[in-house]
Amino acid sequence: MTSQQTTISVVVLSYNRPKELAESLESIIDQEFRELEIIVVDNRSANSEKVAEVVGRFPGTRFFPQPKNLGFAGGMNVGLAVATGDFIHITEDDIILDKNFYDELVPHAATRPRCLLAGVLYQGNTCWFAGATLEIGWRYILEIITSPPAGGSAPYPVGMLVGAMIFGRREIFQSLRGFRNEFFLYSEDAEFSWRARARGYELCVVSSARAWHKYPGLYRFIPMIEYHKLKNYLAINLLYMPIVPLIFLVLKFFFYTSIRKAIEGRSLLFLIRIWSRAVLSVPLYLGERCWRRLTGSTV
Repeated sequence: MTSQQTTISVVVLSYNRPKELAESLESIIDQEFRELEIIVVDNRSANSEKVAEVVGRFPGTRFFPQPKNLGFAGGMNVGLAVATGDFIHITEDDIILDKNFYDELVPHAATRPRCLLAGVLYQGNTCWFAGATLEIGWRYILEIITSPPAGGSAPYPVGMLVGAMIFGRREIFQSLRGFRNEFFLYSEDAEFSWRARARGYELCVVSSARAWHKYPGLYRFIPMIEYHKLKNYLAINLLYMPIVPLIFLVLKFFFYTSIRKAIEGRSLLFLIRIWSRAVLSVPLYLGERCWRRLTGSTV
């Protein structure tokens, strides 16, 4: 499959950052690879009108404004549903691509029909994400790789791809049915990666495909963010962790993890909210596991 025969749908998720979106779209337009279908999905925010103005400066860009904030998972699913390219690349409004980004990925993706790929994300001159290891067994282990292997541009296997730059054949995304909407944001890429692996897909990173992440951010307790982090951490383990260690994880979640986080945020309301969600999540996801076992499905 040559670049002249290949089309890529680039799904850009936007939320409240019109200036950054313009810079991100410029980096896509400037790609050496030209056969691009650019799709912008805007999660509703105070700056959505300005976002629409920015998109209007890029003729041919398909624009899908949402009436509310669907989060990362829901927003990306909108874009995945309308993408028509041979390959899909999902990215965000604060990601700047090197001009050879797609030229580095397409040859590998074309010869690996069951592989999802990503490049390496930098913040300035520092490597921020070069893949990750992910294991859900007796413990939940997620470790970010910040040093890609030296030498060459051959894809190397990883356990997880970051959601801001997953690249692969459209039929792979279709077979996986995108992201789980209820994950909203945080851990949605870990769940997606684990599910892809369970279906027999490879996950690889190409170190010569480079991009830059503009906002590393400094940690501070934000109730909404911490709520989604905690509920999704519990959800992914309820879905995939073996039962015996899961029992201990759930007990620890209720009597230590959530309490420690509520104390950090000095919020009893946060604790009540996360406990309420957890009480609903346990039977919901365990029921899904039982159904998978009964039907013989994987994930």
